[in-house]
Amino acid sequence: MKPLPPQADLAKYATEVTVNLPPPKRRNLYSQSNYDTMQEEAVAWMSQVVYNAGFNQVATDPPILSYMRSVRFFTLFLGLLVSLVVVVLMCLAVLLIYSLLMINVETRTFELGILRMVGMQRPDLVQLVLVQAYVYALPAWVLGLLVSWVVWLQINSALESELMVSLPTGLDGLGVGLATLLGLAVPILASIVPIKSALGLSLQDALDTQHSKTKAVTFNIERSEGSSFSGTVVGVGAAMALMGLTIYLFFPLALLTFNIALLFYIFFGVLLGLLFGLVLLSLNFELIISQMLTKIFFFWENNALQTLILKNLIAHKTRNRKTTLMYAMSLGFLIWITVSWELQIQSVSFRKTQQLGGDLRIQKKVSRLTPALVAKVERTLEGLDEVGDWGFVVDDPEFEQGVISQRLRSLGRFQEFKAKYKAVSPNFLADSVVDTKFMKVEQANESHGVAPSAQLYTPWNTDRAIIGSLYFTETQHPALVSGKPGLLAEMEVRRGSDNKDVTVYTPLKASTVLNAVPVGRMSKFPARKRQDVYVSVPLYMALTNGQISSMQALVYQYIVVKLKDGVGDKSAAVEKVKDAVIAGMAPEYQTQAVKIKDLDTELKAIRTAEAILNTFFMVVSLLAMSMCFFSLIASMYSNIHAQTKEIGILRSLGLTVPVTKRLYIWEAFVLVTTASILGFLVGTLVAYTMVIQRQLFLQLPLEFNFPFVMFAWVVLLAFVFAIASSYGPTSRLLQHSIVSILRMTN
Repeated sequence: MKPLPPQADLAKYATEVTVNLPPPKRRNLYSQSNYDTMQEEAVAWMSQVVYNAGFNQVATDPPILSYMRSVRFFTLFLGLLVSLVVVVLMCLAVLLIYSLLMINVETRTFELGILRMVGMQRPDLVQLVLVQAYVYALPAWVLGLLVSWVVWLQINSALESELMVSLPTGLDGLGVGLATLLGLAVPILASIVPIKSALGLSLQDALDTQHSKTKAVTFNIERSEGSSFSGTVVGVGAAMALMGLTIYLFFPLALLTFNIALLFYIFFGVLLGLLFGLVLLSLNFELIISQMLTKIFFFWENNALQTLILKNLIAHKTRNRKTTLMYAMSLGFLIWITVSWELQIQSVSFRKTQQLGGDLRIQKKVSRLTPALVAKVERTLEGLDEVGDWGFVVDDPEFEQGVISQRLRSLGRFQEFKAKYKAVSPNFLADSVVDTKFMKVEQANESHGVAPSAQLYTPWNTDRAIIGSLYFTETQHPALVSGKPGLLAEMEVRRGSDNKDVTVYTPLKASTVLNAVPVGRMSKFPARKRQDVYVSVPLYMALTNGQISSMQALVYQYIVVKLKDGVGDKSAAVEKVKDAVIAGMAPEYQTQAVKIKDLDTELKAIRTAEAILNTFFMVVSLLAMSMCFFSLIASMYSNIHAQTKEIGILRSLGLTVPVTKRLYIWEAFVLVTTASILGFLVGTLVAYTMVIQRQLFLQLPLEFNFPFVMFAWVVLLAFVFAIASSYGPTSRLLQHSIVSILRMTN
């Protein structure tokens, strides 16, 4: 090779130029969850670069944008899940602060009555409640920002070492602003009902220390002319109006503009509303489940104690409702969000598995996958003990071998579809080659007892094809058993002799009708207009009207390889097969002819994301359960404080200290377990409906996996939380004598 002169400008010999955005803009651009916005900004910038370079003189390829397009639904779904987590945690924070404020107001009624008696005005009382709310919120805001910054530093260090990319060490300004906004808004929202409760209590009731504040039966007397405003009616009306506006306006807008982000938010908003609605509806079964749990778990206790547990649950029903709502909503949301995330991982994994077909897929990379190259690959595969079987797919002939267009029509030509005709090996759709769980058969001739692809090579099926359900239905194909043709294959080919375009029509019959197929594209939904049509190799050659006249003229699309059952280390076997296939080729083919894909490599990024997100959801679960635990502590403390005189009376009637402690511990256990069961039932129902919907849309064998481990942990935590929330308040109260308990104010 002749060396370049020293003064040569190497830039003039470049065949490829890589252009990057500046690091801050690049990071901000590709960190968005909405692909449409990302694409719009990226194309606007790339258009300026290409225009300056000469758009008619260069070919462009955006590799990062292309990859982001392939995972656009995954990133959008992930961003949506994080948004939902923020919303639900905010609702739980509102309920927690609301619960703490209500308990603060209820336990300080006498003190508030004294303050009002000595001259405190209503605005001062409102200010007192708000200050108490911000005493809870502001330290949590500061602590939350500090903890998030420390956690981000750890994550940042791990990402920099893994990705070799420098990331900012400070917190995002938008995130800090959102946290500040929530820190200011949540206390105000949580203070509305406690303020109304504090202002609505009469001075006489506030100063009454002789009667218990626990009321098992209440009466409300209202004047008809005084009820001009109903908060419940306004809230329900506003929610229904918003739902109608969303369905009537925003949903069609998302469909017409193909705004997937808006469509996802509407879809998950409906599911979130379904979740909250079912939680509220399930509260009607709270007492029934509580009675059942009391009989099941405490059958060994005295009947009088069982009756006291149920009476306490009824007397504390209003106060315990907040805790029940928090537990039921938290667990229902956690189950739904966990199943949704597992469903997304399943969808991506199954889609990758379906696209690969088997353990490995050998496909063309740059140059054509010719019969000579396929023969080399097959000779290599025959000498490997790890390989069980393999099959091939011949690529559609369009643009490769003089075929201009391919169509599939009904016999009367009233329906027309763009199709891709592909030839498959006899064993391709057998269990020995592809994973047949991804093959959804709508109609098939089971009498032959062979794989659908093998039927194409039988003497009575020489003019038959495997098609998708959409083609079978839209063309009004006769029944398979009739043996009548119902399809018309159309190929427009260019003859080499006179360079003229000729349209060739060939009658076809359907041998098997599929809703889904491994590797290929077949469906019953109109969204996939251009689907694959599988035929035998002889029929494939006949369809081209002589354009492909021999096996040596075929162009293969891919070879699907399946390992033998019982292979020990599957990853090692896959690598051995890949190395052997590459080594068995001629040197000129090793780097440019084929590309070998395997499932482990394809799912590596997904599994990394799964591990990270599982940690995230575990942290979210701990946060949610911690907030519920604090609410339970507050509720049980308030219940015991409000029933001080009842406890004194029970003690004077002979109820021992251990039995009194067990009474409130069992009450807390029944309360938490009931709320947990309601949450699990609601979350399971919503998650199962989501699984069915995804199965329908994706035509994948997705499975619903009930989180039994989480359920067992919740039952165990219910017992632990019951003891932790009730033992302390009851022990402190029962340290006093019966007379002292009866004299206490509540």
